[in-house]
Formats: sequence, C-alpha cells, structure tokens
Amino acid sequence: MSEITIKVSIPELDAWVNKLHDFPRRELMQTIASKSEEQVKTRINEEKMSPVGAPWAAWSDNYAKRRPSGTGLLVNTGDLLQSITGQVTGDNEIIVSTSVPYAPRQNFGGGGIPAREFMGLSQENIEEIKDLVLVWFESYLGE
Repeated sequence: MSEITIKVSIPELDAWVNKLHDFPRRELMQTIASKSEEQVKTRINEEKMSPVGAPWAAWSDNYAKRRPSGTGLLVNTGDLLQSITGQVTGDNEIIVSTSVPYAPRQNFGGGGIPAREFMGLSQENIEEIKDLVLVWFESYLGE
C-alpha cells in the first residue's frame, strides 16, 4: 500500500489560537451592533432606499404640501432615527431594532402608506461588516 503524506506547519497558528483563547467576543459583537445601527440610521437619514437598493416612494403631492420645510422621508421629529438601537443578544447574534409604534407601517407599508424599507442590511453593509471584522481580528492578533 502506498501512502502520501503532506505536512503543513504554520508556526503563527499556535500563537493565534492561544490569543483566541481569551478572545473578547462580546466586544467584537458590540462593534458589529454599533456599525449595523449606524448603517440603518444612514439609510434613513441619507440614502433613502431599501437594503436591496430600491428608492423609497416619494410623498404624495397632497401630503408633501402639508409637511413642514426641513423634513424628509421618515425624518420629521427624529424619533424614529433616535429609536434605532443595535444590541448584542448572544455570542454570535445582534439585533437592530426600533420601538416607535409606527415603524412597522413605515417599513412594510400599509393603510395607504407605501413601504419604505429601512431595516435590514444591504450587500454593501455586509461587506463593510466583513471588513470591520477582518480589521478587528488583525488588530487583535497583532497583524
């Protein structure tokens, strides 16, 4: 019987694994939660489009006439924007949520209000989070 063996040695791996033993997972997850919260707030305040890139519906002409100047889609008093929070809910889980009672109707639509989806992560948001995690690990491992 023939046998082929390939031995791979990565000296840095032991050092990395030893560092990961005390890895501050909660701190990383809080960083991700904060970034995700920021991304949702940016969507509301600046981007004005769903996580998949669909622009939000404009106000009806009648409604636009009644709006005070200086307000915009999903931004009036600032309550919705200020209510967006990112929280760590487990070792590998975060949630971004809002507690204002009108948020579901604004996000999903209903009662004559078109959906203006603001909750969720775009592909760009996901890539930003991946980059953040990579930088975080490189910093943690001393790379």
